[in-house]
Amino acid sequence: MAGQALGALGLRGRIVGAVLVTAVAALAVAAVVLLGPLGNSLRTAEKNTLQQQVPSSTTGALAHRDPSWAAYFGSSHQAAGPIGAAQYSALKDELSKLAGDRKSVV
Repeated sequence: MAGQALGALGLRGRIVGAVLVTAVAALAVAAVVLLGPLGNSLRTAEKNTLQQQVPSSTTGALAHRDPSWAAYFGSSHQAAGPIGAAQYSALKDELSKLAGDRKSVV
């Protein structure tokens, strides 16, 4: 039965199938080999660009704040309490100053 199925394809069908399988395998290997380093390269380039575009004074102004309080305050005002409200307000003010009041922040 299997011999009849292969015979029905003929030599041309088997050659086309072998070329197709080889091409798919070659593309899969190329994707695995190239996409890993490409992802790392893009991440590094993104990090370098961000470091060049954002001045150190910006990160210094926000370094002493804990953004988790602001996120907690955003999800539940009552649960965050006065500490969350104060942190949220301070972060909002600092981000507004850093943005130069060009756009609305949170």
